Amino acid sequence: MNMKKHHLLLFFLFLFISCSTHKKYGACELKETDETLSFPIDSDTKNNFNIYSVYKDKDGKEYFTFQNIENNTILAKECWSLT
Repeated sequence: MNMKKHHLLLFFLFLFISCSTHKKYGACELKETDETLSFPIDSDTKNNFNIYSVYKDKDGKEYFTFQNIENNTILAKECWSLT
């Protein structure tokens, strides 16, 4: 019986600690910088999403970006006006 009390006490102690309302991290925000983040994607990584986007750099130049599914790269082509 004494062993059951110890297990019960440990269970409630664990429950109390794990359900604590203490927050480790506060709110965060992203700020624009000139830094870039890149990481390699292996050749076995595939997805079925066709992702297209228009990106504008800090000088106002626009680029059409899309994923090249064959070699897991993101390509950016400069946009131009037809007028």
